[in-house]
Amino acid sequence: MRTRNFLIGMLTAGLAHSAAVASDLDEIQLRINPDLTDIGVVKVDGEADGTYNKILTKTLEYGVYVRGDPPPDAVPGTSILSLGLYGGDWISSKITADWTRYTLSIPYHDFPYIPTMSYLPYKSPVGMCNDRLRQSSGAARNAFLKKGDTMIFEGAYELRSVLGWKLDNWHGGDTWRRHMNVPVKIKCLALNRDRSQDGGPSRTSGTMPPLFWSTTLKIEPAKMVRDGRYMCPSQLKLYGFVETGRKFQGKAIFMGPHYLSAITPLNFSYAGTRNLTATYPVKWKEIGGLTTTSDPKPKKQKLTFRFNIADLSGKLLRSVEKTLNVACNKIEVNMPAGLSGNPAN
Repeated sequence: MRTRNFLIGMLTAGLAHSAAVASDLDEIQLRINPDLTDIGVVKVDGEADGTYNKILTKTLEYGVYVRGDPPPDAVPGTSILSLGLYGGDWISSKITADWTRYTLSIPYHDFPYIPTMSYLPYKSPVGMCNDRLRQSSGAARNAFLKKGDTMIFEGAYELRSVLGWKLDNWHGGDTWRRHMNVPVKIKCLALNRDRSQDGGPSRTSGTMPPLFWSTTLKIEPAKMVRDGRYMCPSQLKLYGFVETGRKFQGKAIFMGPHYLSAITPLNFSYAGTRNLTATYPVKWKEIGGLTTTSDPKPKKQKLTFRFNIADLSGKLLRSVEKTLNVACNKIEVNMPAGLSGNPAN
């Protein structure tokens, strides 16, 4: 079967129908509107004192355009397109040579909500609107409070697509699988607007935002060491992320097996975010010793880490825990050592 291209990207021209192009098409094309007028919108609201603290949006909708030809070796009538946003609803349809628009929906999540970018800390539109407002001053700030503002966040969610078809009764079927990252529009509502006709659901209740919007812990190998025929992680990098919903003073610390990082002071004069890092040395000698001989594979280690946040008195307010299996891998092409495990929180 010859190689086919699966093109996914933003439109660089209008979606005008062209019969000549469609008749010659031997590929799948999947795109969104180039003017970003058909993407999800997150509405962020807050208090008249100049603080954003709630999300009004529960569901995001995207308009996606698809066209293509069934593969020439497919059994007629068996080509099925499946399309959806990761974490949202999926649709199934036949593929056609004409542009066809589909509406896809996904429940609101802080982003990026993308499996291939899970190493990035989540962003909350509440924090982004507060940051944008704090960066303004004078007449620009007054205009922001009166009219609000809108921004685009690239790569917020992941659009997935699968085209499957049947070859014949003897050879089963085949599929194409591709994905693309789609943006989201963040609408910071005017805080000094006339609220007499306001209404709708809110992510928070009351006027006091939560102390913490988000706290996360991520871990990845930072350095490697060779043990005979194996490569083993010799240092891990710990990434802590905290996003507050209001003023906060306290401290943060990473904890692990027989390990404490330095205490990091936290001082938020208003809602904001902070990224923290630490390193943990992996002691393989305690397991059996590193050698230059062809010894058996070093025994994997099960390690548990915590990212703790406390107030100034030392009272624990948040603790994020993650347990990992740290293992060595035999030296082979395209076979790096890695980690496995599940967060316990």
